[in-house]
Amino acid sequence: MSMSNSKVAQRFADGKIKGKGRNMFVREDIVYSYGTHYPICRRYFKDGVDYLFNMPYGSSSTASHCSHVRSAISGSSVLVVENCDIDNAGCQIRTNEREIAGAEIKKEKARKESMIEYWQDRIAELEAQNEKLLFIAAKRRLLEAAENEKRQGQR
Repeated sequence: MSMSNSKVAQRFADGKIKGKGRNMFVREDIVYSYGTHYPICRRYFKDGVDYLFNMPYGSSSTASHCSHVRSAISGSSVLVVENCDIDNAGCQIRTNEREIAGAEIKKEKARKESMIEYWQDRIAELEAQNEKLLFIAAKRRLLEAAENEKRQGQR
C-alpha cells in the first residue's frame, strides 16, 4: 500500500531508505519523482551540505513532489546541483551565473522595494551556492591530486 507523498518525503528526511507514494519513492539515499530519471534530492552530509537538490523541473506534479521534500528537509543545508550529482558542480556554477545576470537586470527594473529585496536575496542565495560549489570542487581536486601523488610514489 502506498503512502502520501508528504509521508514519503518525511521518511526520506528521517533517513529511511525505502518508501513509496503516488509517483514518488525513496531508494537508498535518493528520493525520486516518477522514476529514476528524475532524482529530486540526495542525502550528502559532507562539506557542510546535508542534501543535494535537483534543479527545477517543468511538470506541476514533480514540482509538488519537490515541495514536499523541501518542506521535509527545511532547516537543513541544501545545495542545488543538476541531477543531484556533485560532479555537475561546474555546470551548476555556470547556470547560477546566468541566473544571477538575469536577476541583476530584473532588480534594476524593479520599482517596488519588496521586489528589489527579493532579487537581492535571490542573487545572494545563488552567489552563496556558487561559493559552496567552488569550495567542494576545489577540495575534491586537491584530494584527487594528493591521491595521484601517493600512487605515483608507490611505484
